[in-house]
Amino acid sequence: MTKILYIFFTVLTFFSSLAQEKYKLYVEGEKQWAYKENYLTDFVYAFCTKDFEAMAKNPPIEDKTKVPLFKELYHNLLQAIPQKNENTQISLFFGERMQTDGRIFFMTFFEGDLKGKRKDAFFQFILFTKDKKGIFKYEFIDISDEKHRITYKEPTVQEKAGYQQEVMQEYASHAMEKNAKKELENYINTRKRWKNIKIMINE
Repeated sequence: MTKILYIFFTVLTFFSSLAQEKYKLYVEGEKQWAYKENYLTDFVYAFCTKDFEAMAKNPPIEDKTKVPLFKELYHNLLQAIPQKNENTQISLFFGERMQTDGRIFFMTFFEGDLKGKRKDAFFQFILFTKDKKGIFKYEFIDISDEKHRITYKEPTVQEKAGYQQEVMQEYASHAMEKNAKKELENYINTRKRWKNIKIMINE
């Protein structure tokens, strides 16, 4: 009986460890997006943590019927990962860009670290809106083909410092307002969430 229980718990532990398998994930925003925190970074974080309901409730979406769509996007991401092993490193590059017919918010995935210039993204999806100003309210979500995936270019140390300064100046411009200190504290605490993120292998 003791031997049977031992085998049972060994098997259970093995499958539990498989269920917890994860890929290392590095997240970087483009330009000022590397330091911003708002509803769109909440959207990115929700995807990274498989919180599909939070994605559906996010201001650009606000449609609970989209939960299955986000689950499918996550599934498609996992299927697209080129190499699947315990040392796999995934990098997510995201941001917002203007287009002639509107603007997009993109989430682009690379294998390995983000260094130098990368044109080899293995997966990308975008939110599109025709509205060029104000809150980003999507009109459609699309998985990009290889031809239309965004290129990554590593910013210089000076560029990084400039982008960070621009974001911090936004907080400095409201320094005299009643809740300014609390907002800055919330921002600093929110920034901590990007450390040690993993992409779950199991769905």
